[in-house]
Amino acid sequence: MNSGARCVTIWDIVSTKGDARVKSKLYANMKRLTTIFCVSILVLTVGILVLRLTVFKEMAAAPKLDVEVLVQTRKHASESYTMNYQPYFPTVSTPGNLLLESPPGNSKDFTLTIMYERDTLIKTTFLHPGDVVETHPMEENIRPKLAKGVYACTATIKVYEPDTRELLDSWEEQVNVYIEEMPPSGVDTAS
Repeated sequence: MNSGARCVTIWDIVSTKGDARVKSKLYANMKRLTTIFCVSILVLTVGILVLRLTVFKEMAAAPKLDVEVLVQTRKHASESYTMNYQPYFPTVSTPGNLLLESPPGNSKDFTLTIMYERDTLIKTTFLHPGDVVETHPMEENIRPKLAKGVYACTATIKVYEPDTRELLDSWEEQVNVYIEEMPPSGVDTAS
């Protein structure tokens, strides 16, 4: 099996007192490869840095939607609530920024229904004291009827006794719903 041939490694060539030409070629090739490798790493690092500071920075900031909202806290009888009076829906199938809250100091439950003409746009479940609804989808049956635009709607708030679900009070508020159109900044649409 042993034919007397020995495997020669780069280390053997460099460490022996062999031919000077072989050594100089080997050193030149190793130097060239090392230079190419270092330049490649440098180019890759600069490329990643440029991407991080430009493209990926913009992508990281994209999910935050900068929408002007008109959030107001209102008090009716002994109960208070906070609501966005100009909710924005990026599309009819995307939830809007309702920002509805029943403060922890409330003692009753309430529901919110937003109507456009005779159709229900939004209907919440019972909100208990301390509950917050940041976003809420539109009812599916009204989605095909709505296009891009601003819709003057009526929000009905109903207050219930928590144990018996007996309706205690209800009132209406005017709300402008924005679909695929940004709300104006600083406009009071809830008067």
